[in-house]
Amino acid sequence: MPSEDKEDFFSELEEQEKERHQTERAEKQLDSDLKTALGTKAGRHVLSWILEVAGVDASVTDLDPLKMLYASAKRDLGLLVLARLKSLDVPNLVTLMEHESNERRGN
Repeated sequence: MPSEDKEDFFSELEEQEKERHQTERAEKQLDSDLKTALGTKAGRHVLSWILEVAGVDASVTDLDPLKMLYASAKRDLGLLVLARLKSLDVPNLVTLMEHESNERRGN
């Protein structure tokens, strides 16, 4: 292998490693920011609203295939957010958010 090819190969590996580290830092920062938001009632309210608007607990079934596609895409995004929240290992998070949501609705 010529030395130029080796340098290109190692440069590419270094670049990939930098990108991986940047991604890891961004993921850790997002987790930290979400935990900060979840630490406040207002933050939990906003995240509950996002999950409600996304329809994570709603059916996506519809006779109109475009409406069903739209509902499914919204729900998938909401489920992605919910999975991220659950991955944070915040004890009783879902129960707390449901309780606060019920309080706001007067249930």
